Amino acid sequence: MLIVTTAATVEPVTATEAKQRLRVTHTSDDTLLENLISSAREAVEMNTGRALAAAEYRWVSTEAEGTVLRLPLWPVASVEAVSYENADGDRQTMDAADYTLDGDRAQVRIDEIPDYATNWTVEFTVAPTGIPSSLKDAIILFVGDLYENPEAKLENSAAADRLMFPHRVSLGL
Repeated sequence: MLIVTTAATVEPVTATEAKQRLRVTHTSDDTLLENLISSAREAVEMNTGRALAAAEYRWVSTEAEGTVLRLPLWPVASVEAVSYENADGDRQTMDAADYTLDGDRAQVRIDEIPDYATNWTVEFTVAPTGIPSSLKDAIILFVGDLYENPEAKLENSAAADRLMFPHRVSLGL
């Protein structure tokens, strides 16, 4: 499970950019568009596994883990804490010297697993750079759908999927 601990404050697409593409000429919906941009960015991030805005997260493992904890977003800029529950159910925070971040792979490698460790938690920060234009376009397609048809089926989802597909981190490319 992924939990936002500090939300993004700068989006990869501005309301001005979205308004230009959507041909919106008034300012009365600026706040709505900013909210839709955040929602669309989050959807693109979850579909690709690629972070598009700097933010802080807490990832809680839902499965047994080995010596490698695979985080759900890439790229990972830093890890603030790694913790687990011991046999008594007490939360233990690992010393930073006992794990290594591989930010390029969004993995935390545990040097030595404690005798009993479960329910791993990793607090981390993402700080992406160089957001591909096609992912910005996918965000704008989603924003356009949500803005024009807030209760209808998303009409541009297939086009957005095609724009996102090459950037999915899980492809192993």
